[in-house]
Amino acid sequence: DSGASVHLADWPEADAGAVDTTLEASMALARRLTSLGRAARGEAGLKVRQPLARALVHLPAGHAELTGDLEAVVRDELNVDVLEMAAELGQVLDYELVPNFRVLGPRLGPRVQALRSALGSVDGPVAAEALGAGRPVVVPLEDGPVELSGDEVELRVRAQQGFSVSRDGAEVVALDLALDDGLIRRGLAREVVRTVQDLRKASGFEVSDRIRLYVAGLDDLGGALLDDVAADVLAVAVEGGPPPGGAAGDGAEVERGEGPPARVWVTKA
Repeated sequence: DSGASVHLADWPEADAGAVDTTLEASMALARRLTSLGRAARGEAGLKVRQPLARALVHLPAGHAELTGDLEAVVRDELNVDVLEMAAELGQVLDYELVPNFRVLGPRLGPRVQALRSALGSVDGPVAAEALGAGRPVVVPLEDGPVELSGDEVELRVRAQQGFSVSRDGAEVVALDLALDDGLIRRGLAREVVRTVQDLRKASGFEVSDRIRLYVAGLDDLGGALLDDVAADVLAVAVEGGPPPGGAAGDGAEVERGEGPPARVWVTKA
């Protein structure tokens, strides 16, 4: 009956064989790594618009892996040039195991003092992986090993200088915060694009409107990056500002970390 309502049709049965569980696990991992990377940026006070050279990722053994396409998605979301899957993060992390003496004292008695000394020799990444998986940390002592649960020991992880780290259990993302001139200029270009887009909207321009872009204080950006900015904001020309006759008012100031402030103006082409 061609007049029957679609709302009366049977709901199609799901094809369990069509579910790609590997892809689902990889996508879930990509979401978690993106969240960790953004948290690390927030901890460092660094906007996502500022590109970074690399992010180091540590995953526990036997963990889901990122497919090539999803690795590119994570790089884009975190705005990093390289995503390095690192087996060890000891070069950027400091690990410290802090025992809960109120719990361990009654259980271990005088062995607590030997435990205190032995904790410094425990492999930090191994301990992090064990605790993240709900397993105890094994600490060898002269009179036999001691197993410590997550209630009996706290793992503190700190980033070494020059890195910002965020972790969830044994999953760790470490951002390399070193900025060279190229990265700084690319970050400034993104800031210019954001400012111009806000200025377009405030000026009542349509999304498809072509503009003339006027800039001041952006000589250090370089011609190639200015061309990229022009393409992103639909500018038919980029000129040194301000525009003649004050046609675009006061324009807008571009945020930048160092150096004199920059300003941009837009007029409809």
